[in-house]
Amino acid sequence: MREGRPKLRKRPAFPKLVFFQRNVCTLLVLFFLVGCGPDEPESILDQGARSPDAAGIVTDINFHEVQIDGSDKFAIDPEIESFTSREHAITALLRWKDRWYVHIGLEDNAAVWIAGIGIVVEGSNQVTYPGTFLRAEGDRAIFEDGTVFRMAEDINTEAFREGSLVAAVVDVERDLLVELRPQGAG
Repeated sequence: MREGRPKLRKRPAFPKLVFFQRNVCTLLVLFFLVGCGPDEPESILDQGARSPDAAGIVTDINFHEVQIDGSDKFAIDPEIESFTSREHAITALLRWKDRWYVHIGLEDNAAVWIAGIGIVVEGSNQVTYPGTFLRAEGDRAIFEDGTVFRMAEDINTEAFREGSLVAAVVDVERDLLVELRPQGAG
């Protein structure tokens, strides 16, 4: 090499491959950092049994407030989870208005989840909820989908083993399970 000339750097044999490797490494580091970020809050649907803080027929609802049974009003949390209780299908809030019996979970008097149980037939005060019975705990009936009903004292759950398909009849005025029968019966 002659003196006075700058030393030439040898070019890589495969310059595109070096560029690709650097970018792949950068992307992997970014994916790792994003993956290590704060966890998303757990959905109520992932938490097992859901005991409602309020229940009733939705008489008015908008994106700020829900009213049940014509009197009880609750603010709506901006990140509310709205779903059908049995299928866990995400459901538009406004769908619950008029004749829908719902369960509501509250935090600081704001609805953070609302689960549609069923449509109340006009002229009736009952809704029938088809589901898979898991167990009874005290005065509560717990279903496989996480739905929980408070039971009347005369309900006998001993005839139903875990996994039984049942029709649960709920008195919507008392928010009380009043009958539990094998699905398809009477």
